Amino acid sequence: MSKTNRRRAEKRRRPARRTTRAREHTAAEPDLLADVRRALADPHPLGLLTYVSTLLCVTDSGRNHPFARPEDPDLAALIREDLVTTFLDVAAPETSALLAVIAEMAGDDDVLRARIRRELAARPKAEPAWLAQLSETSTYRAMRMHHILGDGDNFMLGARLPGGHELTCLVYIDHNLGTLVKDAFVVPASVADMVGEFGRVTEDPDTRWDDISLADARAWVDAAIELAAITFPPLETESWPACRALVEWITRGLPEGGTGYQRPQWDSAALARLTDQFFCSTYGAGLDDSDHRGLLESLLWYSTDYGPGDPLRWSPVKVEILLDDWIPRKIVAPAEYLAKAPDLLRAFIHFAHEEVGLRSDLTDEALEVLALSDRCCEEMLDLEYRTACRRVLARVVSKEPEVFRRTGRAETAAAALVWIVGKANDLFEQRTGGMHVRDLMSHFGLRQSSVAQRAATMLRAGGFNDDTYIVRLGSPDYLVAARRRRIIKMRDKYRELPEQMS
Repeated sequence: MSKTNRRRAEKRRRPARRTTRAREHTAAEPDLLADVRRALADPHPLGLLTYVSTLLCVTDSGRNHPFARPEDPDLAALIREDLVTTFLDVAAPETSALLAVIAEMAGDDDVLRARIRRELAARPKAEPAWLAQLSETSTYRAMRMHHILGDGDNFMLGARLPGGHELTCLVYIDHNLGTLVKDAFVVPASVADMVGEFGRVTEDPDTRWDDISLADARAWVDAAIELAAITFPPLETESWPACRALVEWITRGLPEGGTGYQRPQWDSAALARLTDQFFCSTYGAGLDDSDHRGLLESLLWYSTDYGPGDPLRWSPVKVEILLDDWIPRKIVAPAEYLAKAPDLLRAFIHFAHEEVGLRSDLTDEALEVLALSDRCCEEMLDLEYRTACRRVLARVVSKEPEVFRRTGRAETAAAALVWIVGKANDLFEQRTGGMHVRDLMSHFGLRQSSVAQRAATMLRAGGFNDDTYIVRLGSPDYLVAARRRRIIKMRDKYRELPEQMS
């Protein structure tokens, strides 16, 4: 063997040196090890499992957009291999615990798993005892919660860990966003306990829980996770995608070969029949002309090719996405033509929900708040305000549609919506001749004091600041032209101050 080849062979046999990045992270080790000690002190394994899942999330290079500049250079430098190398280099009970969990959650990375297991075999046995038995975890039950309008599905996956510890993964799959995971979290409770808890806090006659086969549950969840992983910008909540590795570990224990989400199939013949039925009905008979037929064709395109794919079920979220986002992007036509869409949609939703026998309350939820706010803006304000109200409403229902399923008058919700947009645009500034709030409330038949609390609830639901004294919505998308001009004028005025003072 040549000297060069011998040196190469010796280099391969030497223990891998800690990389520069791995050395850089040793400064954070004391805090990290303290976190692990606290997690190990918890009698339930979930604390440590969640901690490791978060580490695997932030070191997942697949989450980095190739053209995005990293907001945190230190975090961008954190690579999973470097992190594991650090744990391999530091022999301690805490790093042994981390490595034992990483070996289980590492997915298809057999090389990484083998490295870890070789190191753990040379160390004292990791404690507590369940760490060595994680491979015996079993996922024993899956349930699906679905609403009759089909915006999305909640899945519960029940798992039993060594020692009898129970976990339940809750995964929400959103069909309006493309049938992907929008949120997920894991709780230290059994599926039976969680279903019981949901039953106590949820009284919705249109929502039901059903058992689903383990193979089908895996097909649903795996496909939704895969799509979420390639969606940019990524959907992020307090717990997702931090718990992704943990959820994927649970689903890997399920059998393969199941059937995932099946979109409703509507061919051209079926859509033609549905179109004729609508225009022959009492709801569509007065709208049967070329413009409305053309618009209905577009509405059916949206409702079958996007979202849940069912043209006969319309939720508030589905309506708002159509009016606020899809139509402006997809249909190039004169304003007079597009202005016919809301009335056509109202008529079609009444027809569609009656066809499938949905409760009238669901139809009202989809139409009432939108119709009331639209009418107010058209009669008292202008189309700019109507557009801004629709955009705020779309954000609220996309984040927390339940806010419109609570008890309360639709007039109050619509008034609160217009009031929010009005406050953000200085509509009620009396020094500039603005509208009186009492006049707005009078339009809806309400007392002035009855709207602020509902407005704060809607602001929180939409992820806005819920300060109702000074409403700031954080984006020019919710401003009318007059308010934008005032902001620009103020900006220019303040820019001139340094020159005047010099």
